[in-house]
Amino acid sequence: MVENKNQPTFWLEVRKEYVVDNFENLLRYLRLYNYKIDEETSDNDFDKSYLCLGQVVTDLTGDMALCNLSSSASNVWNQNESLHLRIIATYLLASDKKHQQDHNVLLLLADYLLLNSYCDNSQVLSEIQVLAYEAAIGAPVVRYGFSWDDLTKENFTPYILATKLSQTQFGKAPESPYWYYEGRGLLRMENNHIALVNMNLCQYQKTQVTKQIEVNSYLDIMTKKYERSNKTEFPGLFQLSRDLYNEQQKVQPSPICKPKEYMPEDELIVKVTFVDGDVQAESIDPKYEKVKGKVFITNNFCFIPKEHWWQVLRVGDYLKVKRIEEMGYVFSLDDSFDNFYETQGKAAVHDSCDAVFFEEFNGGIRCITRDGLLVNIFGESLSTMDEKRPIKVLVKGCKRDKNHHVVLNAEFAYVDTPDDDSLIGKDFIDDAQQWLIEQFIEYCEPSEIPTSDKTVGSVISSEAVSLLSHILFKESQLVTDTYERYNRLLAARMIAFMAGNQYDCAWLSHELNYQNSIIKFSMGESVKTLYLPENIELSGDKRIKRESDVIQKLECYIDERFEPERQRNTFTTEDIDYLDQLIKASNTLNGKIELSEINRIKRSIASFLGVGDVYQNIYRDLTYYGEESDTLEFKTSVVFSQNMRPDLSTQKWTILKTICGFLNTVSGGELLLGVNDKGYSSDLRQDLEWLYKNQKITEMSMDKYRLFVKYMIDHAFMDEENTIRGGDITATRIRLLIEKNDEGMELLRIQVQPYEYGIICLDDKQERPEHIKESYYRTSGATIPMTREIKKTILEKKIQFSADRDIRMMLLLRQACKERKQVILRGYTSKSGTKDRNVEVYQILTKQQVAITYDIDKKEIREYKISRIRSVDITGQNWKYAHKHKNLRIDIFNIMENPKDAPVRVKLKLSNLAYNLIREEYPASLDVLMDNTEDDKELYPMMLKTEVFSLMGIGRFYLGLIKEIKVIEGEELVLYAKDYVKRLENL
Repeated sequence: MVENKNQPTFWLEVRKEYVVDNFENLLRYLRLYNYKIDEETSDNDFDKSYLCLGQVVTDLTGDMALCNLSSSASNVWNQNESLHLRIIATYLLASDKKHQQDHNVLLLLADYLLLNSYCDNSQVLSEIQVLAYEAAIGAPVVRYGFSWDDLTKENFTPYILATKLSQTQFGKAPESPYWYYEGRGLLRMENNHIALVNMNLCQYQKTQVTKQIEVNSYLDIMTKKYERSNKTEFPGLFQLSRDLYNEQQKVQPSPICKPKEYMPEDELIVKVTFVDGDVQAESIDPKYEKVKGKVFITNNFCFIPKEHWWQVLRVGDYLKVKRIEEMGYVFSLDDSFDNFYETQGKAAVHDSCDAVFFEEFNGGIRCITRDGLLVNIFGESLSTMDEKRPIKVLVKGCKRDKNHHVVLNAEFAYVDTPDDDSLIGKDFIDDAQQWLIEQFIEYCEPSEIPTSDKTVGSVISSEAVSLLSHILFKESQLVTDTYERYNRLLAARMIAFMAGNQYDCAWLSHELNYQNSIIKFSMGESVKTLYLPENIELSGDKRIKRESDVIQKLECYIDERFEPERQRNTFTTEDIDYLDQLIKASNTLNGKIELSEINRIKRSIASFLGVGDVYQNIYRDLTYYGEESDTLEFKTSVVFSQNMRPDLSTQKWTILKTICGFLNTVSGGELLLGVNDKGYSSDLRQDLEWLYKNQKITEMSMDKYRLFVKYMIDHAFMDEENTIRGGDITATRIRLLIEKNDEGMELLRIQVQPYEYGIICLDDKQERPEHIKESYYRTSGATIPMTREIKKTILEKKIQFSADRDIRMMLLLRQACKERKQVILRGYTSKSGTKDRNVEVYQILTKQQVAITYDIDKKEIREYKISRIRSVDITGQNWKYAHKHKNLRIDIFNIMENPKDAPVRVKLKLSNLAYNLIREEYPASLDVLMDNTEDDKELYPMMLKTEVFSLMGIGRFYLGLIKEIKVIEGEELVLYAKDYVKRLENL
């Protein structure tokens, strides 16, 4: 074995059978091993161990691939389940060390945990769905949710692994017009959405389709536009389910056309997909079979360290490479960069340029020009120049030496002075080499992206398809709405049949038949219509047996109905007892259950008495508040959940989700507390009693109730950029009004105006329950979790509908920041005049209405006030200077931090006039203003305590109100004012 003193002690011996028997030692070895791709030998112990581990994982995933909705690998693994799961998770983390990823193993692991009920929490299941989508489309894993610590014997449980696996983070997927799986039907992924359709890909591309069933927020069942059925509700949905199944059995896959293959030494354009200590890319020509893998870059090639490539390259950049198959690399950059370097060298001949000393060689010195080119100057030595300062050189020639290396010769140009000496020594060299790389990236940018005659998507693996089917089944077991449950089962069966998973298909067909029967019973159909066919494949399954027993019991139900047209004039003792039970039930439950349920009991009494035909709903005289919509939501209580049990936390987050959704729309909305789903008042007396009894409010009044809800709302929100939060958001956008209706019942109307500056999130300082997402949006009368696509749509709408120019400017800048695009600030006005500014905006400060940017022309960080921008143009150019972006603070007077200067601490006492003016002119000051509790509080009722980054901003404020302000701390401010006055006197 190869000995390396810097690595952990070798675990035992590289043999497949030892992986399981000595796993604890192997785990420790792989965890501690510091894997460096460029320094590893071809026969290193880590790679050998990893290979054996991979062989074991192949065997284990073979078991897992046989899992279905009834049986799982745990039946085979017995007591070794935890060990086998740890082995598979270790393989994924070890692959990550090697900058490799195995999405199929990741998907099989997630599927196993799902099928064995380790993901039954709705939040975890939702995150597993996101994982399935991202892995299916080939998005690279940025960070696994679980760590090496989670895999130790003392820490590991399958539940913890499932929860943390669901938190795996992904990067941007390789570009593709769409992703698809084709079998007995088509599954198509695009824009975070999934479509199922009973046709093959070729038919789909020629056919107009439309939505038949919206299964959930991320999946629709589609059909031909002119064959759409209106049978989307029961009982018509039963027939639609049968029709879809029959259609699917007739679908045949599309004919296959195999793409061409790249051969070794072929030159091609690739797109960068990963940069972090290594570079990975993929081919982009759809006429060829896609190739993905690592890009070989020789360290110090053309004297450029590899680190510079990692600092400059970004995911999405294009490179010209050569196809290779060496040492785990599939592309090589060296030849194309060498040709580019020669081109740049020839273009520089006869030009004079700035350069600094790089190294000495036998016969002269070597310098590097501002463009990153190395030039040889013969007959000179370091003693003839400053080692660090730039000088002027004249490039005399460019050629290749006997080793075929590009060589540039130059001489000192003593008559010229350097154009710019702001960078010296190593800073000059680093900047020049990074500039050369940036020019190479521009050189590689294709004039147009190659496309085929037809837009071709990327194929999804069968592992991803199976997992999606199982996720839909699990979702069907968690939802409470019958339509949602049925549609998820229907979609799950379509996917299972599409992928040829016969057992899953049989299982899901049984589940649909079971749902058919119990729904028919609930809808009042005769028990003679209930039918649950037997399936021999499923005969031993316990769940199937229980559901069959349920149907047998329902078949024995006797459906006796009252005849309301027959007037009851006499009653037996049993009749009176029954009537007494109904009345007591109504009296007991009145005020504790929904009014609609009380209405049903009263209708039953009327029917029992024979007057049901003239019965009128008890709602008829009540105030009606309408139906819930995009801009109107009803909640009965801030305390009691639907089962009328106190649950302050659940109700709080339900209310905050709705308000968050309204804030993120362009129209806002109203939330009525004390109104039920039917649109009638439910009274808030029980809320008041509970809150007072539990010391949440000091008296049983609606005003205290309003303040309780207001406090909850005022501390709930922040903007997405984390630059404004709490009352700064809610103070001017949310009003809480107490109303009393004609019945004398009081309710709380919460009016919400939209947040105009972007996206609002729930405040990360509050501990949210697992199922509560970061942000929400209101649409189609429902509050739904925020997604990337929804965010994009919201920003576009707010830009389109905003009447305020400054708000539009800020939203456009935020959009450019998110997309990492360069922008042009048109007509920016400053003391030097009005001109356009080419910038990269990377920080927006909402309170101060300021954009922090990297100015491309000035090559420095600058702040620009939103109000001084005439218009914003988002260019198509990606950021190029992200490595120079620094997050700098802005003080309350809108002065940007200078890292070279220490901030000045000030403490001022303010009169009422000074207090009012600073609040109006500098809204950010509200966070640092406080009451003055000292003896002079009559003269100076308020105090300001903060740090400033320049005396210029605070100085203007102080000089204008010098008699209204008392300086307690910050002698520098007083000296600044005295100096300013003295300079005025000398004018």
